[in-house]
Amino acid sequence: MDYPIFRSVSRRSLLWVALLGALLLVMAGCAPRAGADEVAINQDADLALSLPSVVLESDASGQLSVEGVPLQAVGAALGQDLSAVQLPADMVQTLMDAGVQHLQVTDTGEGLSILANGMELPSISWTDGALASAGELLTGLGVLDSSTAEVLPLLEQTGVGAVISLPVAEGTEPVPLESGTVDEMAAVAQEEQANFLTAVRDRVPSIAMTISYNENGEATVGGIPVALLNSLGVSLDALNQDPAFVAQMKASGISNITLLTDADGVHAAVNGSDLPYLDWGDGKMMSLIGLLRDAGALDGLSDSPEGQAAMLGLIQKILPIVQASNLNVTVNFD
Repeated sequence: MDYPIFRSVSRRSLLWVALLGALLLVMAGCAPRAGADEVAINQDADLALSLPSVVLESDASGQLSVEGVPLQAVGAALGQDLSAVQLPADMVQTLMDAGVQHLQVTDTGEGLSILANGMELPSISWTDGALASAGELLTGLGVLDSSTAEVLPLLEQTGVGAVISLPVAEGTEPVPLESGTVDEMAAVAQEEQANFLTAVRDRVPSIAMTISYNENGEATVGGIPVALLNSLGVSLDALNQDPAFVAQMKASGISNITLLTDADGVHAAVNGSDLPYLDWGDGKMMSLIGLLRDAGALDGLSDSPEGQAAMLGLIQKILPIVQASNLNVTVNFD
């Protein structure tokens, strides 16, 4: 006999089987998560996740799959529409031209780590409370709703990641996920920075500046009006802002913003509360420049290979010094 209740149970059973199959498929396509051994997730927290990285395979057109199964089909089994999740084809080609075989994005609990062929690139890091501060700021600016902002701090208690495997030309030597290699330019840049810090005895160049705005958007630099600085031959009119911008900052509860650069990265704080920061230390920035070089994105630096090599050599010497210097800019909205 055909009873409706049996049809209902059968449909639910098929749904759970599909969900279980999709989850097993995703877990089958996993790899060790970069940095998993370096950061311990607090297992006593109300919610804590520590999972291996999911491996997504990309074809030349940017379509993604898991263990050969299209991502769209996996999403359908999980009740999610993932048809829009794909990589731009030109981006895939650029990465292939640079010799990139795989990208990794990992939430370590202390930041989002980005690696290409196992080499660390500039990433996003955070300290305790920074994600909560970012959520409050984005809510005040109307970028996020309050419920979404409340989820951000959970990233401090998760260890998850994804690996995107790119097409590799036949006969190319595969690069292991955890290669531990360092770009040659990055290694030289780190040495240059160490030599610089030794030469100046760790007394790095420092610049501190305070810019204040009145309700009309007129700026003062270190208490000196821009108009007066202009009369001295220093053109700083670009610092002046639209009064509506200043009003928006005040309406959002923002009274001051601080930007700070040091050897670790570019830091920001709003009303004294730290935000997540750009982590460019340990040669990460030079690794990115090396990647751009290999992709041909820096060919416009010079008309000749020799000139390009000279420009990159100059960057290799100057950038580590700039990164080691301290720039501290405070912006006040009076």
